[in-house]
Amino acid sequence: GVGLIAYEMDYHTTSPDTTVAGINHLLGGSAMPKAAVGFTCGGLPFWSDCFVARDGSARPGAPSLNLGAASTSGNNIASQYAQWNYFDSNGARQLWKLGSRSDGVFNISSTSGRPLNIDAPLYAQRVYTTEGTPTLTNCGSGATLAAGSTDRGGAVIPGTGATTCTVNFATPYANAAFPTATPAYNIGSAYYYIAAQSKNGFQLSWSAAASGQAFNYIVVGN
Repeated sequence: GVGLIAYEMDYHTTSPDTTVAGINHLLGGSAMPKAAVGFTCGGLPFWSDCFVARDGSARPGAPSLNLGAASTSGNNIASQYAQWNYFDSNGARQLWKLGSRSDGVFNISSTSGRPLNIDAPLYAQRVYTTEGTPTLTNCGSGATLAAGSTDRGGAVIPGTGATTCTVNFATPYANAAFPTATPAYNIGSAYYYIAAQSKNGFQLSWSAAASGQAFNYIVVGN
């Protein structure tokens, strides 16, 4: 076969104080252009890889791709983001975006609202969710949810005289929800159970009034 190299630049450094910048694209002027692309792979779909960082080309611990902040300086500046485009079942362009928010939280978002699928084991120290807060019905006078309760988990605090409580999810699950509940107090000889469940919520029942006591719950769904 034939190997084609359209353009090659070779650098040789002799001082550890040397700074090397292979290609710099600097854009200036008096007006923001309609579009400006620094590097493009195009033509026929023959590219096996549009961009490659070859093995051993970066020093240990150094990134092969470095995306800077959205401004040259300042406080609470978000990062520039990486974007993946695709076309949905209606032929509309959608995208996924990855980047750091201005508060330092790494954010993954989709314009289509489609779920994120991780087809491999996921290890994390702690997982935070931003689920909505459910509502309660038929839970007795003064019933409430513990602070921080969400569709994924929390605590129900029944009201006066109640032996049932329905938890209504802020956002119904797509297919099904599977709740588990545990009393956060000594119920003695009383009993409790989940009387009903659906993708919209679940109902707790117990045999003796439990005003002011808490039932912790966790929900797994799809």
